[in-house]
Amino acid sequence: MSLWGRYKTSQDGAVAVEASLITTIMVVLTLAAFEIVYGFFQWNAAQQAVRLGARLAATSPPVSQALETLTGLENGGEAGDPMPDYTHSCAGASASCSAGGFNAAVLNEIVFGPDNDGLCAATSRARRGMCDIFERVSPENVTIEYRNSGLGRAGVPAWPAPLITVTLTDVEFDFALLRYFTPNAIRKMPPVSVTVIAEDMQSGR
Repeated sequence: MSLWGRYKTSQDGAVAVEASLITTIMVVLTLAAFEIVYGFFQWNAAQQAVRLGARLAATSPPVSQALETLTGLENGGEAGDPMPDYTHSCAGASASCSAGGFNAAVLNEIVFGPDNDGLCAATSRARRGMCDIFERVSPENVTIEYRNSGLGRAGVPAWPAPLITVTLTDVEFDFALLRYFTPNAIRKMPPVSVTVIAEDMQSGR
């Protein structure tokens, strides 16, 4: 048999080639599984951070400064009447609210914790802010909406008792490898929101 014939029929190295192909596939699948699990971990951390942010927002002065001066008597209402409908949305990205001034110090307390140390790291429960649970949260990622819950009463001072919705947006999953192979729409985490009722925004201060 000629040299070319022996080359075409030779099975030498077939096992090594097959093993390398299977190993490559297994490594890729293992890394992909790890990335997916890590993505779920980040998603859970983001949810926990937003829950904490909503609780802090409910026990802090409002980020919307207009809500602090809202009495419910502005349009001829009387003390004790239900609060009129209102919605104040405050975005950290634009440092502004849809009504009135923006209290950046309060938002920073919600993000960094009651100590407002500007750090995102493990700390005691009483000092935790959103980024102490999920360190990739910044004020620019947080939107807080205050809207009428139907429970508040007009007066001087008023008792607004708003529904408070804290939303985390524009945060990307921190993938090690998938970031290079997936489009931006997949890398970006869906918005995470939590809503609570603020019975008294001054409690816990």
